[in-house]
Parts: sequence; C-alpha cells; structure tokens
Amino acid sequence: MEDLFAQERAAEHNVYELLKRPDEPIGTVLQAFERYRHLCQQCVFADFNDAEKPEARLWLAHTEGKRYFHGALSKLRKQGGERVVETRQLIKLFLVWIKGSTSYYRTYISHLNATFGGIQELEEVAHHVKAEGLGESPSSPVAPELREKVLLSCHQSLIYLGDLSRYRASEQLDKNPDYGPAIGYYGLACALRPSSGVGHHQRAVVALEQRHHLRAIYHLYRAMVVAYPHPNAANNLKLEFDKVNAAWDKGELIQKGLPNDPDGPKNAMTGWFVRLHGMCYRGDTFRGYDELERELLSQLAIVVKQPTADGLLMRMLMVNFAAQYGASEVFQGMLSFSGRVKRLKISRTNLLHSEPHRRAPTVIFLLF
Repeated sequence: MEDLFAQERAAEHNVYELLKRPDEPIGTVLQAFERYRHLCQQCVFADFNDAEKPEARLWLAHTEGKRYFHGALSKLRKQGGERVVETRQLIKLFLVWIKGSTSYYRTYISHLNATFGGIQELEEVAHHVKAEGLGESPSSPVAPELREKVLLSCHQSLIYLGDLSRYRASEQLDKNPDYGPAIGYYGLACALRPSSGVGHHQRAVVALEQRHHLRAIYHLYRAMVVAYPHPNAANNLKLEFDKVNAAWDKGELIQKGLPNDPDGPKNAMTGWFVRLHGMCYRGDTFRGYDELERELLSQLAIVVKQPTADGLLMRMLMVNFAAQYGASEVFQGMLSFSGRVKRLKISRTNLLHSEPHRRAPTVIFLLF
C-alpha cells in the first residue's frame, strides 16, 4: 500500500511540474492527469477512511489545470485572427481535458455506489449521472460513520462535476455554451445534502456569470441560511448588492424590452425587487423606501396574475424569508452582546444601521 501512495504522490508532482512548462506538449499533460486520476482513485478506495485528503489534492491539481488552459487560451484569443488554427486546436485539447475529468468523476460516483451499496441517495445520484456501471452494488448495510463519508465524497464529486461543466460554458469551448449541465450537477448536490450551502453557492456563481441578479441573490441567501453555510456566501452577497446598486445608478438594472414583450412586466418587477433589497442591505435609512415599495407592489399586482410567474414569486418569497432571518440573527447578536457588556437601548434605528443588513422588505408578505 505504501508503494501505491508513493506512486500517487509522484504522479501528483509530475502533473504540477508539467503545468509549469509552457512548451510541454499538451498531450503529455493530458496523459499525466489521466495517470494521476487513476492512482488517486486506487488510493481512495484502498483507505477510504482517509479519502478526503487525496480527493482534495486531486481537485486542487484540476484547478491548476484549468488555470493552465485558461491562460494559454486567453493569450491566443487576444491575438485575434493571427492564430486561429492554434486557438481551435487548443480549444479541442481543453475540451478533451474537461471531458476526461468529467468522465473520471462520473465513474468515481459509480464506483462509490458499486463499493458501498445500499445507500438509496447514492444510488439515485449514480442513476442520474449515468456513469458507466461497475456491476450491481452490494445490499449490505453501511456503518453510519462510513455512510456519511461516502455521501460527503459523492456530494463533493457532484460539485466538481458542476465546476467542470461551468468551466466548459464560461470558457466558450462549444459553439453554443450551455450552463445547464453545471446547474444540474449543483442541483443534485443540493438535493443530496440540503444542509450544505456549497451547491447553492455554486449555482449563484453561474447566475453571476449570466448576470441574473435575482437568481444570484436567491442562491447566495440559500447558501447562508443552512446548517453548514458556504464560507464565502455572505461576502459574495455583499459584493452582489454593490453591483446591483451600481447597475441602478447606471440605469442598467431594469431591462428595457419591446412594448409587447410578454416577459417585460416580470423583468421590470424583478428589477424593482432587487433594487429594494439592494438599498435595504446597506443598513441605512433612506428616503424613497415607501415609493420603492409602492412601485414594486404595483408591478407585482400585474405579474401575480400570470400563470408562469409561480417560480419567480417563490424565489422572491424565499429571498424575503432569508433576509428576514438574517435581520433577526443580527438583532439576536446585538442582544447577546449587550447582555455580556452592558444594557443597551436598541432602537429600530440601531437595527437599520447594523451590518451587514438590515431591514428586510415586507412586500411579499403583504400579498401571500
């Protein structure tokens, strides 16, 4: 076993060394990754109790691989039409790398299911990812501690699959970039471990890349109000609200469509809703709150009658719930602090000026 671990570490080192050499044939890099993945999987199943460490190291190597391809492709694209053939060849090799990595993680989930059978959630995920089977999974029960580790490994693999699919779309490696697979993998991760905020955070990353402000805010809030929130969700939510307020100042927040655009009312309402939350998140009292609320109510009165608005309204409702929860958490924190130090008079103004938020709009509650 020690020899196997030594081979795995040597393969890891070889990958990093090749990534440092810009003149190294990319085919050599691809082969090095393939060997490293193979050895890593062998190490994981040789000692699954310590699987988290080699899994994390392998993904870190993949993030370096993505940086390697991204840098090379960016340089070629900056040169425009001068190196079209080389750019096309590099895109093809980038795709080969992503497809190979994706195939590895899909097969890995299938291997998990074949090795640790009898876990219904794992079997459902293995069915969804449609990886090549490794035979029927055993039906013997798995110890609770091991079961949790297996599901955690599966969850992390789904996040990796989502990231790889997102890279493929964001790097525009296909003629028609598609974020759908990334959203699908992240969605499976959310369903597998609802207590984790990682899946929602990564869905927010997709929404940010697509400039869908409401979806980004929704998923960032969902990534925060769970038992295991994503560590970057709160800061990224603040950054997103900064972008929302900047977009409003530039007149870019509310989309301007054609007069007969069926999505026009929904786009307008979404813009006003995001604007209201963006202002409230600042934590300052501001003039015009009542006017903003009335405008949103008038827009909502139009949209609520549309049969296709249910998903949008539910997303808005969840944002309000999460914002209200965040406000209550800040308030409770202030009460706890005052109890430890001294009695403080906490007025409504104190709450409005607290960081990072917090006056949660109550518009949606008024209508549901």
